[in-house]
Amino acid sequence: MKKFIQLFFAIAIILLIMGCPKDDISEEPLKIPPKLTLYTNPTDPLLLKVETQEGVTICYYGEKDRETGEALSFDAYSVLAPGETKETIVIVDEEGKTKQIFATNGVVFKLEWLSENEIRVKAISPEGDIELSIPIDLKESLKENDIVSENYFTNIRKDKKSQFSVTPAYNEEVYNKDLKETKGSVNFTLKQCDYLVLNANINLRFDPNDILDGHYGIMKNLGNGQYKLNTPSQFGLPPVNLKPICDKLLSLLNIACAGQSALTFYDKAAICVKITAEISVVFPNVVSAAAITAVCAGAFTASELYCSFIHEDYGGGTSIDSWFCDKITSICNQPAAQYKMKAYIKVPGIKSETSNWMDYQHGSNSWTITLNPQLRIVNFKTVPKDPSPGQGYVASALILCPSAEGTEVKISVVGSDGYMNSYTTTITENSDISLYVPGAEAGVRDIITIKCTGGPKKEISIVF
Repeated sequence: MKKFIQLFFAIAIILLIMGCPKDDISEEPLKIPPKLTLYTNPTDPLLLKVETQEGVTICYYGEKDRETGEALSFDAYSVLAPGETKETIVIVDEEGKTKQIFATNGVVFKLEWLSENEIRVKAISPEGDIELSIPIDLKESLKENDIVSENYFTNIRKDKKSQFSVTPAYNEEVYNKDLKETKGSVNFTLKQCDYLVLNANINLRFDPNDILDGHYGIMKNLGNGQYKLNTPSQFGLPPVNLKPICDKLLSLLNIACAGQSALTFYDKAAICVKITAEISVVFPNVVSAAAITAVCAGAFTASELYCSFIHEDYGGGTSIDSWFCDKITSICNQPAAQYKMKAYIKVPGIKSETSNWMDYQHGSNSWTITLNPQLRIVNFKTVPKDPSPGQGYVASALILCPSAEGTEVKISVVGSDGYMNSYTTTITENSDISLYVPGAEAGVRDIITIKCTGGPKKEISIVF
C-alpha cells in the first residue's frame, strides 16, 4: 500500500456542505435544494453527486478532458433510494437513452433502440434461469392479443426445413485496447471458463475514507472482456477553471435529460405490463420470475429522478440549472489515507462476485480476474432481431462451462401459427448453438427456448 493524498476535488455548491465557505442567497427558496457536489479532478470518472432532502442520492459518471477536467461524456448514473443499501445503476448511450438497468435485486433490463418508437427489452433474472426478450412498439397501446399462444394464423411454413448446428466457441484475440496509462488507471481482463466476459458491470471501491463511503466508480467496458477506470491524479494537478467545467456538465446532463424523456412514464408502465403478461405465459410456474415483476416498476421509474432535480422550482421561478454554476464557492480536499481496492462484479444472469482486496499502485494497475465456473447461456439472440413477415431467422446462443461428462442442451421454437420444432445435443466444451427457423406471416409470434438440463433456461419472443 502507498500513502498518498487523493486530492479528490469536490466543489461545494450549496450551503449545507460542512467545512466550506458559504455564499449568501438573496432570496429564500420555497423548497430546500439538494446538496450538490461537483468533482473536477481530470481523471476522476465521478462527475456529480446529488443528495436530496428526501434522502435520495444520485451519482453521475463519465469521461473528462485530461487537461481541463471538463466532462466529455456522460455514461452512467446510480440511484440510491432512502432506506436502501444497494443502488439502481443505469447505463446510457450517447443520446442519454437508457441501455441497461441493473436493479437492486440483481435483475438486469437491457434496452435496444430499434427506432425512435420501437425497442426490444430483455429481462434477465438474478440467477439467469429466465431471460425474456420482447419487442415493444411505443406508439401502440396495450392490446389483449399482444400475448397470444393460440393458433390464429395459417401455418405457411409447415413444410419448410430448419437447420441446426453446434460449433466449438473460442475467444477472439485480446487486443489490449487503451490499457497503456501512466497518469493513473485500473484495468481488468475478465474471464470465465477460459472465455472473455463481455457484459459485466464492475464497481470499484477504495478503502478507507472514500468520499462515497467506498462506492468509487463504474468501470468502462472497453469490449473484448476488458474494463477500465481512470483514477484521480495524485500529484501535479493542473489548475482548473470551474465555470467552464460546470457549464459543460450541465449541458451534457440536459442533453441526456432529453434522452431519458424518450421513455415516458406511460411507456415504462406499458413495458412492465407486457413483461409481466409475457412471463405469465412463458414462465407460469417459475419462482424466480417474481423477481423480475417485483422490481420492474421501481427499476424503470428510478430514471424519473434523473432530471427532476435540475428543473425543480426552488422559489421565485428559479431552478437549479439557472444558478447552479454561479454558486460555486470553495474546494474541499480529501484527507491523506492508505488505500486498497476491491471490485464488485455483476454479470447478467449469474451471482454477483467480489474480488479480494488488491493493492493500488500509482500509475497503471492491471489484473486478470477469473469468475467462478457456472453453467451459463449467453448472447442468446435472433438474426435479424425482428424479422419481417416471411423472413427466416437464426436463433443462436453461447453455452459456457458445460460439464466435462456432457451437458444436454435443447433449443426449440413454438409459433402461434402451430409451427413447432426442436433439436437436442450434448456438449462437453464451450459451444455455439444455432437454429435456422423459416419465416411466417405477419402477426405470428414465435417463442424460442433454449434449455440446459439441470441448468438455466432462456426465452426470446419475436413477432413477424
